[in-house]
Amino acid sequence: MERLVAVRTARLENLTHTSLSFVLNEEALRRGHGSWSITRAQLDYVRELVDEHRIRMQVIPQTTLCHPNPGGSFRVMTLRDGRTLGHEEYLSGVNVVSGPQVHQLVELFGNLQGEALSPQVSVGLIDAIRKEL
Repeated sequence: MERLVAVRTARLENLTHTSLSFVLNEEALRRGHGSWSITRAQLDYVRELVDEHRIRMQVIPQTTLCHPNPGGSFRVMTLRDGRTLGHEEYLSGVNVVSGPQVHQLVELFGNLQGEALSPQVSVGLIDAIRKEL
């Protein structure tokens, strides 16, 4: 597990000229991971990335009544050659999508951003959750 974390962290370090935007459910920020000290450290790291303008993060509050994505997580990526691909994540793996399906994911991401708190308010929520732990 530690090796996986190190590999993903190193990958993030190499993405200095890449725009990364995330929309997370509030529940994901409140869920414990191993211990509360680990969870606090993760929230601190997310806050550091936001403060350094390395990521843009928005949070969908727990109180949202009509969540636009009752399904699982996904990623949308525009590659250097201009192609847009999507990755839909499942318990058993990842499904790579392109063409019309990826446009549905792009639209869904826009809907998620619309339901989420602004980036500034999201940071305030991260800070509040951090203080509760």
